[in-house]
Amino acid sequence: MDMWKKLLMIMVALIGIISGVYAYYNTEMNAASTFTLKRGTKVVIGDYNGDVVWDIGRVSGSEYILLSSKPIKTGVKLYDPAIASTCNAHTAGGIVVYPSCPTTALHQEIQQVQLNTNEASIALRQPFLPSVDDIKAGGTLGLTANDRAYKTGYYYWVDGFVIKVGDNIIYNINQYPLNDVPVASTQYPTGGTLSPSDYIGFAFARLYNNKWVDGSAVLRPYMTIKKSNIVFAADTRYQDGSWHEYKIIDTGLNDATNNNAVKLRISSSLTANLNEIRKTKTGKEISSVVKNQTVQLKVTANSGSGSVISAVLYDASGTNIKYYRMLSAASGDFVSMDLTGIPVGDYQVAIINEEYDGTKRPA
Repeated sequence: MDMWKKLLMIMVALIGIISGVYAYYNTEMNAASTFTLKRGTKVVIGDYNGDVVWDIGRVSGSEYILLSSKPIKTGVKLYDPAIASTCNAHTAGGIVVYPSCPTTALHQEIQQVQLNTNEASIALRQPFLPSVDDIKAGGTLGLTANDRAYKTGYYYWVDGFVIKVGDNIIYNINQYPLNDVPVASTQYPTGGTLSPSDYIGFAFARLYNNKWVDGSAVLRPYMTIKKSNIVFAADTRYQDGSWHEYKIIDTGLNDATNNNAVKLRISSSLTANLNEIRKTKTGKEISSVVKNQTVQLKVTANSGSGSVISAVLYDASGTNIKYYRMLSAASGDFVSMDLTGIPVGDYQVAIINEEYDGTKRPA
């Protein structure tokens, strides 16, 4: 996918009555390399009984760190009678508890998240179970508690084990939600301390055997993707061929919803140049057009599977995207752009050559 930009001024002029006039200038620049998503944006990648939506928990220099927006599975238990011999059993007062069991089953379940070819091409780490060393304060992923903990309700499994201070017993681990601070600090078997402010605490694989109460939590995979491969994104609802006021909502981090997810556009062999803007295909390049008219974009673009030309209107500075519309495949060297409904103002216009596949997943 490629993007090419021209300056379009929309101004008020007197033509018997006050009307909008669009004036075009030959200011061209490549805008694709400047696109960046913000922390808290939700993106669609992969399939696990349907599309998987992810929160961007952190934006680093070269990658986006993603956490599934909703748990992919709830009520997940680690204890199973078939693996009881591999679990850590502890007897106190005649009651047997299982503070920890291997996390193998959690890894295997996350491996069921399927990526297509496009998604695999942008993945640095395919969906994985986060470890305590990944997510702790100062961990390898650089996440804070606010980056990774659900706001309320959900406790999710974390790979690794801790020793709870005071009883010297090895436990499994949960990431606690922000509305529940772990009471006791925990300690790594290899040393080092987790504080309650990490919101990471001990969890039972299985509790009392006389009541057969199972310890359970939800499963929340992580993944990381290449930042440089994402050249554009738009709300998944913007694929209907209408103008949309362009917004990416980035305030849903850890709210356990799939609301306001965006479809990612990734770099590819598709290219596009906006050469001229004309009133008609056979006319000359124009410098103005009355508001709510249709113009012809003279483009140079290659083609691919399902490729279409889309239009993006930036503000006058070329910094912020104001409107987006999926147009059509080029007819010869031209694509029609109906400006009906676009308010009077100053804009820069970009065209995008993108693959349309009818899904919410990256293309």
